[in-house]
Amino acid sequence: MAYNWQLKDWPNFTFSIVKIQEISVAFSHEFGLINGISMGLSALAQREMLSELLIEEAIKTSAIEGEYLNGIDVMSSIKNNLGFKPEKKVNDKHAKGIANVMVDVQKNFNQKLTLKVICDWHKLLMGHYPNVNAGKWRQGNEAMQIVSGTFGKEIVHFEAPPSAKVQAEMDHFIKWYNHIDLPLNDVISKALIKASITHLYFEASILSKMVTAALGEP
Repeated sequence: MAYNWQLKDWPNFTFSIVKIQEISVAFSHEFGLINGISMGLSALAQREMLSELLIEEAIKTSAIEGEYLNGIDVMSSIKNNLGFKPEKKVNDKHAKGIANVMVDVQKNFNQKLTLKVICDWHKLLMGHYPNVNAGKWRQGNEAMQIVSGTFGKEIVHFEAPPSAKVQAEMDHFIKWYNHIDLPLNDVISKALIKASITHLYFEASILSKMVTAALGEP
């Protein structure tokens, strides 16, 4: 079996735009509603609205990974980061970490993506775990695999590149992300396709276990 990172044309992605128009219209409609509501609010109410959106996103993002955060801690941490009157002390360190990442992304979304930014995000997320080398690449020769099944009958679904390749793969990813220019005139469709490919590249294809596990996530 050859994994995606072993293919000759890796990482050249192809995509179809057959269904993207329908998705783009729905996205634009929802975005327009939120933007319209926001424009009619006071500055304080806009910050409240932003905090609610970030809270919901943080909780849903974690739920996708099978982790259910304390909503009160997420809310308190996000509001503290947005400059509201300090909320209660945040006890859930992971809730605090993901809230910090969400706020940082919102504030700096228009900046170039760098390896330092990715490592800093990982430090925010995983720095409170004592056995995690947060913000550092995976070391060692052991294989990083996604495995299911019982002991002795394991099924390997995916194997990430060896640790020696991580730095080079990350360099390629950063270069790709900052310079990709999709041949589309529709700005919304272009953004959605870039986000989708980025997720596949970073999360589902190779960098899922190259960055989260490679950086030391348990």
